Amino acid sequence: SVKIFEKFQDKKVDLSILSNQLFLTKVGNSPNQQLGEIYLYFKGIEIWNAANITKVKGELFRKILDIFSRSENEAFQRRIIKLINLSDTKIDSLVLGQGPTNVDIPGIEGLPEALSVEIRSKVLEKLKYQIFGVHKIYEGDNHTGLTNFEFLRRESTGTQAIFSIGGLILSSLMKPNPGIIFFDEFDNSIHPELCRFLIELFHNPLVNRNNSQIAFATHETQLLDKELFRKDQIWFVEKDKFGMSDFYSV
Repeated sequence: SVKIFEKFQDKKVDLSILSNQLFLTKVGNSPNQQLGEIYLYFKGIEIWNAANITKVKGELFRKILDIFSRSENEAFQRRIIKLINLSDTKIDSLVLGQGPTNVDIPGIEGLPEALSVEIRSKVLEKLKYQIFGVHKIYEGDNHTGLTNFEFLRRESTGTQAIFSIGGLILSSLMKPNPGIIFFDEFDNSIHPELCRFLIELFHNPLVNRNNSQIAFATHETQLLDKELFRKDQIWFVEKDKFGMSDFYSV
């Protein structure tokens, strides 16, 4: 059963749910404003495993690309380009290009024509844009021009991770409301100094004006620095003889 707190404004909400149902999932789309705000709070929490490169290069990359492609997000575009510059990637800038006009989708051949057209349309809409890194061309010591590298095919995994993970952090810090990000293996494919820089953004009141937070698991001991974290912010995880994880604070 679900018990609602005393100051709940609308007592007409249906509290009858099955034992395998999530209460907020069921009532999140209800007209009740209080429940809607709670639902959106939890829905807005970002949970990612940075060690899952396929997901970082796929789902998260497309999420950040979608934010980057919107004309109203000029400030975000400038900041992520600056982050790419600071990361010593030798990329001068980022530019958008049109995505493919046709794609091969395995298993679509046996579907009804109307369904296959719908699926293809959705995939192409998702791939509407692609992004390029702008690099300088040299002949000897002379700078002779610029060339574009397609990000997902020609940039390194580390550079793609900077765009995806760094872009997620920047977008969270720029939201009007506090953002919460959980990362497993946060330092995967990212240099420790860059990890430190991204963490320091959360401690900077001029950057993190909405009090966003990040929590992450890492094996990178260089981040265990009293200048970077308070002691109460660092926790160790140790398995006991039964394989159960024990958490304890520094």
